Amino acid sequence: MQPQDFRVLEAVEKGMQKHALVPAPLIASLANLRHGGTGKILSSLLRDKLLSHDKSCGYDGYRLTNA
Repeated sequence: MQPQDFRVLEAVEKGMQKHALVPAPLIASLANLRHGGTGKILSSLLRDKLLSHDKSCGYDGYRLTNA
């Protein structure tokens, strides 16, 4: 895993303190990555099953898995 992956995971963890499902724009602002790229990292973390994705709240929300 790259340092950017850990920054996105930390951003999801920080966002989960106030949200059950963390919106993607909030993750992008908390991770503060250069040149964006948060979407690509989120999809790779989903593929590795470190995050779960849910749209039931009306927006794209992410949360950490317990695996």
